[in-house]
Amino acid sequence: MTTSKAQLRAQEKYDKDNTVQVKLKLNKKTDSDIIDLLNNQDNKQGFIKGLIRAYNNGGLKFPYSEIL
Repeated sequence: MTTSKAQLRAQEKYDKDNTVQVKLKLNKKTDSDIIDLLNNQDNKQGFIKGLIRAYNNGGLKFPYSEIL
């Protein structure tokens, strides 16, 4: 199913008004553990948001070695 130009414009407007993108650059050698963990998640965005919310609510502490 193709997307019409009007639908694309509407999506672009929605994204501009309501969303923020955050890019994360990972090194294949030094961050392979993180890459593997993320690749094993069905919902990467939900997983990351859950970790951030847990940290924000006091459920996680930094440095993380204290809870592992």
